[in-house]
Amino acid sequence: IPVPGGKCTAKLEPPDDFTITPEQIETLKRDGVVHIKGLLTDEWLAYLREATEWQMEHPHIWASPGVASGIYDYIQRSIWTTNDAFANFLYFSPLATALAKLGETESIRLSTDLLMVNPNNGFKWHQDNQNGPVRFEDALRWWVTMDDTPPDHGAPVYLKGSHKNKCVSNDAVFVNIEDGDLPEFSEQLAFRPKAGDLIVWDARAIHKIDGPKSKDWGVEGQGGRKRRVLGGTGV
Repeated sequence: IPVPGGKCTAKLEPPDDFTITPEQIETLKRDGVVHIKGLLTDEWLAYLREATEWQMEHPHIWASPGVASGIYDYIQRSIWTTNDAFANFLYFSPLATALAKLGETESIRLSTDLLMVNPNNGFKWHQDNQNGPVRFEDALRWWVTMDDTPPDHGAPVYLKGSHKNKCVSNDAVFVNIEDGDLPEFSEQLAFRPKAGDLIVWDARAIHKIDGPKSKDWGVEGQGGRKRRVLGGTGV
């Protein structure tokens, strides 16, 4: 698939630029999460969608366990290592620039990546622990959506400031928000990202996503609706 802007690894070209404001950096530090609107141009969005559709039509063996579980229609880790289109997206899209600026660092490294298509169940309140050999304070979790959020489900919800909690252990995943000091972080931030938007959060931020009650992502009467997301961890 042609890379937007004609970029290629042979020329060691940098990723596309993207403006991150001081206010957005401060929001991430304060709230533990920030919604970056319009990260992807129309060209990058079309590129990522085309790569995803090809991957679904040509499933990799690494996707077998996740697909067999029925939790997603398609899910694959380390997809950049098996599909050059996703590697080029990480190399050249504005994603790396946005992450580096939000992390106030000159370089960003990839710890994990994950392609997720149509989650058929929600994920209750939890902390991410799939960060690889990296300290929580060095990790930035990221999530780029290729589709608009439906009106009645699928909105990522975060407990504002919960990345500052003292009660959730590093190896914990699902949590009870009534335990420990989590009731101190009672304000919930719900985001309804549009296609091409980016959400970035602190790896210790407590969050959830409610799936469709029918466990079928397509809304009744609106066949073909999808939730295609590329996510991961930047270091």
